[in-house]
Amino acid sequence: MPALPPITGLLPGIAAEVYAAGNIVWEDSVMTGPYPRDLVWIWFRDSATQRQRQEAIDAINGIVVGGYRYRPGGVYYVRIKHDGTATPLHNAI
Repeated sequence: MPALPPITGLLPGIAAEVYAAGNIVWEDSVMTGPYPRDLVWIWFRDSATQRQRQEAIDAINGIVVGGYRYRPGGVYYVRIKHDGTATPLHNAI
Protein backbone atom coordinates (compact mmCIF):
# COMPACT_ATOMS: atom_id res chain seq x y z
CA MET A 1 0.00 0.00 0.00
CA PRO A 2 1.37 3.44 -0.84
CA ALA A 3 2.20 5.90 1.93
CA LEU A 4 -0.32 8.28 0.38
CA PRO A 5 -3.45 7.35 -1.56
CA PRO A 6 -3.80 7.86 -5.31
CA ILE A 7 -5.09 11.25 -6.38
CA THR A 8 -7.53 9.79 -8.88
CA GLY A 9 -10.60 9.09 -6.76
CA LEU A 10 -11.62 5.49 -7.46
CA LEU A 11 -9.40 3.39 -9.67
CA PRO A 12 -10.68 2.91 -13.24
CA GLY A 13 -13.48 0.37 -13.50
CA ILE A 14 -14.11 0.26 -9.75
CA ALA A 15 -16.64 3.11 -9.63
CA ALA A 16 -19.10 1.26 -11.85
CA GLU A 17 -18.98 -1.78 -9.54
CA VAL A 18 -19.10 0.17 -6.29
CA TYR A 19 -22.00 2.37 -7.40
CA ALA A 20 -23.98 -0.33 -9.23
CA ALA A 21 -27.64 -0.38 -8.20
CA GLY A 22 -27.32 -3.82 -6.60
CA ASN A 23 -24.45 -2.65 -4.39
CA ILE A 24 -26.24 0.34 -2.90
CA VAL A 25 -27.91 0.19 0.52
CA TRP A 26 -30.92 2.46 0.67
CA GLU A 27 -31.96 1.86 4.24
CA ASP A 28 -30.99 -0.32 7.15
CA SER A 29 -31.33 -0.29 10.93
CA VAL A 30 -27.93 1.32 11.53
CA MET A 31 -27.33 4.01 8.89
CA THR A 32 -29.39 5.91 6.38
CA GLY A 33 -28.59 5.48 2.71
CA PRO A 34 -27.87 5.53 -0.04
CA TYR A 35 -24.32 4.22 0.28
CA PRO A 36 -22.19 1.42 -1.21
CA ARG A 37 -22.21 -1.70 0.96
CA ASP A 38 -18.52 -2.46 0.34
CA LEU A 39 -16.65 0.86 0.42
CA VAL A 40 -15.05 2.43 3.50
CA TRP A 41 -13.42 5.85 3.53
CA ILE A 42 -10.51 5.99 5.95
CA TRP A 43 -9.02 9.34 6.90
CA PHE A 44 -5.69 8.97 8.60
CA ARG A 45 -4.04 11.44 10.90
CA ASP A 46 -1.12 13.19 9.29
CA SER A 47 1.20 11.45 11.75
CA ALA A 48 0.05 7.90 10.86
CA THR A 49 2.94 5.82 9.56
CA GLN A 50 2.72 3.67 6.46
CA ARG A 51 2.82 0.62 8.72
CA GLN A 52 -0.13 1.87 10.81
CA ARG A 53 -2.10 2.56 7.66
CA GLN A 54 -1.41 -0.92 6.33
CA GLU A 55 -2.39 -2.50 9.65
CA ALA A 56 -5.72 -0.65 9.62
CA ILE A 57 -6.47 -1.82 6.06
CA ASP A 58 -5.45 -5.38 6.94
CA ALA A 59 -7.64 -5.36 10.07
CA ILE A 60 -10.75 -5.09 7.89
CA ASN A 61 -9.40 -7.32 5.10
CA GLY A 62 -9.65 -4.35 2.77
CA ILE A 63 -8.11 -3.42 -0.55
CA VAL A 64 -7.23 0.19 -1.38
CA VAL A 65 -9.13 1.12 -4.54
CA GLY A 66 -8.46 4.85 -4.59
CA GLY A 67 -8.36 7.95 -2.50
CA TYR A 68 -7.31 11.56 -2.39
CA ARG A 69 -4.41 13.47 -0.98
CA TYR A 70 -6.97 15.67 0.74
CA ARG A 71 -4.47 16.57 3.42
CA PRO A 72 -1.07 15.09 4.34
CA GLY A 73 -2.73 12.07 6.01
CA GLY A 74 -4.83 11.32 2.98
CA VAL A 75 -8.22 9.72 2.47
CA TYR A 76 -8.17 6.09 1.35
CA TYR A 77 -11.09 4.38 -0.38
CA VAL A 78 -11.03 0.80 0.84
CA ARG A 79 -13.16 -1.97 -0.58
CA ILE A 80 -14.22 -4.83 1.67
CA LYS A 81 -15.94 -8.14 1.00
CA HIS A 82 -19.65 -8.21 1.71
CA ASP A 83 -22.29 -10.88 2.10
CA GLY A 84 -25.10 -9.02 0.36
CA THR A 85 -25.88 -7.02 3.49
CA ALA A 86 -24.38 -3.91 5.09
CA THR A 87 -23.23 -5.85 8.17
CA PRO A 88 -19.60 -6.30 7.02
CA LEU A 89 -19.44 -2.56 6.36
CA HIS A 90 -20.81 -1.76 9.82
CA ASN A 91 -18.27 -4.15 11.36
CA ALA A 92 -15.41 -2.58 9.41
CA ILE A 93 -16.39 0.91 10.48
